[in-house]
Amino acid sequence: MNNSVLCLCFVVFSIVSGQNKDSLVKPDIVKQKQRKRIYFADSLRLYKKIDLSESVFKPGRGGLYGPEVFFFIDNSTQLIHSYNYITDSMSVFGNGHGEGPGEILAVMDFKIKDDKIFIVDPYRLCVIQYSTDGQFIDEWRPAGTTQPNKIIFCRENITIQKALFGEGYLYHTYDTARKLLRSYGKYIDETRPYNPIYHDSNVLQVSDHAFYHIPLYLGLAGLYEDGRLTMIRTTIDGQKNPGIITSILDDDTQVTKLDWSYHTARENAVNKNFIINKAFDVKKHKFYYDVYSIADFTYMGTLGNIASMRYFYMNEKYLVGVDDFCLYVYHLTDTLE
Repeated sequence: MNNSVLCLCFVVFSIVSGQNKDSLVKPDIVKQKQRKRIYFADSLRLYKKIDLSESVFKPGRGGLYGPEVFFFIDNSTQLIHSYNYITDSMSVFGNGHGEGPGEILAVMDFKIKDDKIFIVDPYRLCVIQYSTDGQFIDEWRPAGTTQPNKIIFCRENITIQKALFGEGYLYHTYDTARKLLRSYGKYIDETRPYNPIYHDSNVLQVSDHAFYHIPLYLGLAGLYEDGRLTMIRTTIDGQKNPGIITSILDDDTQVTKLDWSYHTARENAVNKNFIINKAFDVKKHKFYYDVYSIADFTYMGTLGNIASMRYFYMNEKYLVGVDDFCLYVYHLTDTLE
């Protein structure tokens, strides 16, 4: 297979070059059979709504731990909050804002695995680890990636998605000794690698060897299994191709930016069976909580009557999320259990 043929495989993603020829063939983009949103008859039942204004300055990313605990970061103080939404108890820990050991400047990802909290700080260029009982463990700077963005747990290894725009691979996998094993995953269009459309991508882990790569603007979800792109499917909004807007300021300065008027994947959450993906129409200020099957990203329906949470997470019984002032806990109805 020559280079000209391989270039055709990079329309959406490409696979690590060291694999066999079959793995280098890009899957076809599969469209949703359902073309318009349909709303579930039953909405999620609001279990609790907690006012955070007196205890948290700016709720940020987090994660669910076990059946009843929600950890999340305060983006103002960079302290970690632990909230038990069954007993209504809350605790706070962490080293706070800064550049010293265990300190945080910004959080781009927050994951929990094996009683450990993993915080990806793109400004400190490192992954910071705490135990779920509040003890700082260590931090490390992944080799081979200029700036970490997201973290994925692949079997016994760790995979990091890089944050900075530019050429190179999107994903870097490390062993338990933090040695770089391999890199894979290319930008959607190598001719415009600095366009932020190729950077703002969610990563949604669905098993110990598979995750969805879901760009913010493109209306696509790509499934990676063991580092190989095996499926690409559209969201209910269909495939998008947002353009670049050029404007002239009063001082004749030319400014270019991405047309970000519609987010096909603003945020998302997953449990063992379903994915909830939040799409957002910026111009209309309207959001949609769309439900997809975890196996093949088939659209199932849209949830109504839910608060516009900035970040949200899901286990088998609850959907938990935060906005600027409140924490919401929804009980999953029979529709999603």
